[in-house]
Amino acid sequence: MIGPKRMEVIDESVAAILRGMKPAQRVEQVFEAGRLARTMTAAGVKSRHPDWSDQEIRQEVARIWLRGTT
Repeated sequence: MIGPKRMEVIDESVAAILRGMKPAQRVEQVFEAGRLARTMTAAGVKSRHPDWSDQEIRQEVARIWLRGTT
């Protein structure tokens, strides 16, 4: 079964900024967004489980990212 088609819409001001970047800068932005998302995920896990070690938090973040669940 083929899923519904999705159209992504980007704000024109954001598009203009992205067009002005070199390809390597755009790639770096993608990696930075991923780092920020993992940091925010870890903060959420830590707030729900303040007694967990850093290792347990890292493992839970990996589980969430691999399975796509919180």
